[in-house]
Amino acid sequence: MTTEVMTTKVNVTTYVVYIYSDNFLFRELAKPINLRNPQKEAKDAPYHALGFRYYYIASCIVDIDGENVETVSRPFSHSKTYYIDAEILTDELVEKTFEGSSQLMMMIIRGLSGSNQYVRCRTGDMEIFNDGTELVSTS
Repeated sequence: MTTEVMTTKVNVTTYVVYIYSDNFLFRELAKPINLRNPQKEAKDAPYHALGFRYYYIASCIVDIDGENVETVSRPFSHSKTYYIDAEILTDELVEKTFEGSSQLMMMIIRGLSGSNQYVRCRTGDMEIFNDGTELVSTS
């Protein structure tokens, strides 16, 4: 079925998505906010969140055959990932941190990312540092 629809207003909502690590799995918690403000989100982040990112969702009400139907977009305009109170580590620092047991981990990370820089998050988790990554401080 194809029908002509009319709408007068599109609402765009900004979301912050807090990222948590849980035994090599990531969990996320999204909530609507007014504006993208990385410094504020870092300060307001739940204690166990290692970072966050943003996206938008658009919604509108359309009239289809006399019935108001809400339509909602997929998330769009994803931001980079912001790691909270994190530090950049090189291969050498990672290997010193893990003293020999890191060889397998380093081979896996290099194979997946091609990177030699990593981020140690405030939670102790290690993540890859790349162009889509930024560090933000709570202070």
